[in-house]
Amino acid sequence: MAIFIDGSNLFLSSRDGNVNVAPEDLKRKLVRGRGLGALEYFGSSRDPPSETEERWIGGFRDAGFHVHIFPLQSRNPFHIIAPRAVERMEIKYRPDANPDDYLQFFEKGVDVALTTSMLAVALGGGTDVVVLVSGDGDFVPPVREVARRGIEVEVAAFRGSVKRELVEAATRFVDLEAALTSS
Repeated sequence: MAIFIDGSNLFLSSRDGNVNVAPEDLKRKLVRGRGLGALEYFGSSRDPPSETEERWIGGFRDAGFHVHIFPLQSRNPFHIIAPRAVERMEIKYRPDANPDDYLQFFEKGVDVALTTSMLAVALGGGTDVVVLVSGDGDFVPPVREVARRGIEVEVAAFRGSVKRELVEAATRFVDLEAALTSS
């Protein structure tokens, strides 16, 4: 079996659901005594990472995951061109403001890298079970393709933040809240 974690999705979903994720515990509950192959974590962080990001990512590294980190991209929302429908926009200038206060951060390339790795492992004959830890609906097509090839695909996510189509595409769904709060 191989486990692929969408780090940002897991972090935000666990935070929103107020559920503590201990990487070693998560790994044990997903493996459930089965043979383990690939352990892959895909995520992003600021450069340099914050203390919270370092602790979170370090936990997965310590649990034996191969960690792939992509730098967060940023943009200043005031450089975005407003649509024609906006006739008047009032912006108050604060001379003491830090320009970084206005930055918006976003991921780029994480889902594609996770998908590429998952397909390479699954379709390369390296596993009979793929576990995807994510609730992101963008993973529906690759999950369908892996399942179509006869490989079991388990989607592990928090029930409140997983796309219905992703659950339907998988051969099995693991509710992380139930799994992580049970003994």
